[in-house]
Amino acid sequence: MTIVAIDFGTSNTIVCTLDPVTQTPRTLKFDHICRTFITPDGETQVVPSLVYVGDQGQPVIGEQVRSQRLGYAKPDRLFKAFKRELAANFRPPPRTIDTYVYTCEDIAEIFLGQIWELLKAKGIEPSKVIFPMPVGAFDTYMEWFRSFAAIADLPPIQLLDESTAAALGYAVQA
Repeated sequence: MTIVAIDFGTSNTIVCTLDPVTQTPRTLKFDHICRTFITPDGETQVVPSLVYVGDQGQPVIGEQVRSQRLGYAKPDRLFKAFKRELAANFRPPPRTIDTYVYTCEDIAEIFLGQIWELLKAKGIEPSKVIFPMPVGAFDTYMEWFRSFAAIADLPPIQLLDESTAAALGYAVQA
């Protein structure tokens, strides 16, 4: 049984699985979209939660967007902090880029969909996917994640509030 946890964050996203040999959690590295942070315990791989819609409508995600500064020349094509918009009471209006209208749901689906495809390209076929979600907007996120899971054809998902996820993560490290 392979379980993958995807901590979809406002600024950064982390993808983690359980190492089959050591039975400890490890973050996964995806070439070109991950950024490496040095921590006291070693390295941690994060995917900046950024999406840039290219001139041909091709989305670019993560570290490629940040390191190439793609949003500077054409800021209207850059999406950041879109996770926050998923549960906001007030949402900015959708953006039209090259005749296509992008909502925060569309951008989140593009972002997580590309991560999912990269996960499968690594040969990882999870039997379950865990998504931590903010407590204050749990119901809103739950509805969106279930919809996304069906669209992306994910295996069974487990939605976990971020407070519980943090406590479990602390317990693993202690």
